[in-house]
Formats: sequence, C-alpha cells, structure tokens
Amino acid sequence: MFYGDAAKCFGGKSSEKENLILARKYWENKDLNENLISEVLVDGDIEVVEILKEISSDDHVSKK
Repeated sequence: MFYGDAAKCFGGKSSEKENLILARKYWENKDLNENLISEVLVDGDIEVVEILKEISSDDHVSKK
C-alpha cells in the first residue's frame, strides 16, 4: 500500500528532475495529518464493506 498526500498533487513538468523532486514530496508524507487529503494506492481486489458518506460533485458547486 502506498499513501500519497493529495494536497501535493502536481501536473507534469517539462523537467524530469523537477518531476522527481515533486513526486518524492508527494510520497514522503512528512507533513501528513488528518486535515489533509490522502490518496491510497492498493494492488489487488478491494471490497467495499460500508459507505460512510457519499459526496456528489454538485455538493461543491457554488450556487449564486
């Protein structure tokens, strides 16, 4: 299992060196805490046992 800090996601850069630096920061999780969004990469089958909360993309759209 790999945990990444989704707050440190980045778009690919033209510099391979810069991409490697940003990728290492993403996977380090030095500052990971419960207030951040984390991503988990898992290999194999995953079984959903319970959905605690459903979030729709409409829930985050500002309505004026």
